[in-house]
Amino acid sequence: MARLGAISAMVLTVLVLAACTLPPPSLQAEVQVFHTLEPGERGTVAVIPKDQRNADSLEFAAYAQLLERQLLARGFAPIPPGQRPDYEAQLEIGVDGGRSVPFSYEEPVRGVVSFYRDKDGRQQPVYGTTGYRTVTRHQMLYTRRLRVDIVALAPQGRAKVYEGQVVSRGQCGRLPLVSDALLRALFADFPGPTKGVRTIDVPYGGC
Repeated sequence: MARLGAISAMVLTVLVLAACTLPPPSLQAEVQVFHTLEPGERGTVAVIPKDQRNADSLEFAAYAQLLERQLLARGFAPIPPGQRPDYEAQLEIGVDGGRSVPFSYEEPVRGVVSFYRDKDGRQQPVYGTTGYRTVTRHQMLYTRRLRVDIVALAPQGRAKVYEGQVVSRGQCGRLPLVSDALLRALFADFPGPTKGVRTIDVPYGGC
């Protein structure tokens, strides 16, 4: 019994170590940016919803805090409401209702592959994989979108200086669980190049 317990402990240790070496879940995003920000251009910023109907939304406030954290790390200091900032960051974020997408994989078919005779001379079947079959299933795929526009509030007028957009498709349609990853994808190389669409993978906790 002691030896059996030791073997079980070894197996459990191997399984735990294997799980620890698995790569974390990742979110793939398409990022496109246009900006006229000068190197080192910084200042105070207020995060507001692009759609003013979300101004009193607690959910939006949570996403705004995530954006403020990213901006602060890049030198833009968030300020409380009521003060005039140097910049205004307009945030829009959402997810669609999803669509069912088919996917196929090969599944092994089990059956009798041979026979053997037992000690009494009777034939006994040996089971194993006799082939493979294609199985088709369906999964929900959601499109998550995030957009950030930064507007400079100069005495002579307003001027947009940054447009950033993220589009990501995946099986998680719960926006609170992917919002931080979407923002990290957008700010992975802030302000970023202003040509083409970049594909960026960022780790996240999954859905």
